[in-house]
Amino acid sequence: MGASHDVYNYVCLDKYAEDMKSAAVAMNVDPKALTGNYFTGYGDFEKGQIVSKSDININQQLRKEWGILFKDKVKTDFSKYVNGQNVGFAMTMGLDMKGLKEIINTNAQFKMAAELAKGRAEFSIDDLCKGLDGDMVIAASPNGKEWDGVMGFKISDKAAIQKLLDILSQKEIIVKVSATEFNFSKTVDMMSSSYVGENGKLRIQDDILFVGSNNAVSLMTGGGAVKAEVKDVLNKNIFGVYANFTQIFKNTEGMADPEFTEMMMTINGKNGESLIKTKDANENSLKSLMKAANRWYLKNKTENAKREDSPAVEEKEAI
Repeated sequence: MGASHDVYNYVCLDKYAEDMKSAAVAMNVDPKALTGNYFTGYGDFEKGQIVSKSDININQQLRKEWGILFKDKVKTDFSKYVNGQNVGFAMTMGLDMKGLKEIINTNAQFKMAAELAKGRAEFSIDDLCKGLDGDMVIAASPNGKEWDGVMGFKISDKAAIQKLLDILSQKEIIVKVSATEFNFSKTVDMMSSSYVGENGKLRIQDDILFVGSNNAVSLMTGGGAVKAEVKDVLNKNIFGVYANFTQIFKNTEGMADPEFTEMMMTINGKNGESLIKTKDANENSLKSLMKAANRWYLKNKTENAKREDSPAVEEKEAI
């Protein structure tokens, strides 16, 4: 790993291979492919940030059989839809839809499930793989004490997606507002009300299918500006994750103005990187970490004391 670092890590997944054997067989994966998978990495506590890098070592057989599920990188510029002022969390991912289709069609159980879904929904996995490009984004923003969530999918075949919309309309799952906008029916019990509930919306913009709460979809499609470094995280990797801790904790009692402000993480075929920024750019991030840990400790102690109906013991912060 080159030069000296503050923290080193090594994680070997062989110990979990036996536990995952049954699942591997069900997914048409040779159990031998579950061995020889490990991660190595390091981290450094620098002024104003924690930097870490990891190498991902995957069994060649497993990489060959399941690596086809992912693209080399996300090619859609989702960053212009992530509102830099309000977003709490955003993640992009690049799926290879041809690879997904191949995995489903070569696995008996997956194929049977796909056929059952086609019979019920009148829309096949082949249609879905044809209609979507594979690039996707998931984002969430705090709205008071609740969260607004949205997902965006790059469209590759408009006709295939229109077929899906027509089916959803016929089944009264969505109600057409315009050619590019639909509301979810209030009578439909969706899987997660935090993403799509009674105020759920579906909107097509710039060949991207956005699905989420009214507020979240409006924020995403209304545009927003993120910093150049965040743009690179969201646009140039297989997985890209951005978290704004200031937004995430702003409505959490005792946790507003956190020691850590942002996190950026990327994962590619053979490596991953993460960067966590601190509030004080001139302070060593290890000290910031200790401050954050102490803050959590005092917060939990106070909450536990309240639950026990006993007064919290005053303590001075250790740092």
